[in-house]
Amino acid sequence: MNEVIEAEAALQEYVAIQEKLCAALFSKYGAAQDRFITNIPSSGLLKLDDEVWNCKKHGLGVEFKRMSDLVIVDVHEHIVSCPACVDPWRLVQYLETKHIRKLNLGAKVFDAQDKKSLGEMLDELFRVGRAVRCESGNAFVLKF
Repeated sequence: MNEVIEAEAALQEYVAIQEKLCAALFSKYGAAQDRFITNIPSSGLLKLDDEVWNCKKHGLGVEFKRMSDLVIVDVHEHIVSCPACVDPWRLVQYLETKHIRKLNLGAKVFDAQDKKSLGEMLDELFRVGRAVRCESGNAFVLKF
């Protein structure tokens, strides 16, 4: 896919899926007991909207992989405190698996498969008031 995709639409889709996956995970296994989500098994399957997702816990987060098309949504250190947070690396993973190469935001086009470029896009959203920073400097909550 070589077309340029509208950034806010792609980000809205990502955040919605991420939030639903986190809610389904905690609904199935219970609320997180600590930031290391020790109550979540190391791997398993989760059903969401008639799709099956493989869940694999790592460090402070969980990688979700949709079995039908191998789309990845990887939620990291903010899975407990802010399941809507996004960061450049997690966006790269998702956009690569969606085969999205370029995102436009206003008159600017960003490389959707480059962490630095997506970081600049998130910084731009922050500068124009469309995002707020999470407690770690490279993660954001988007305002739609």
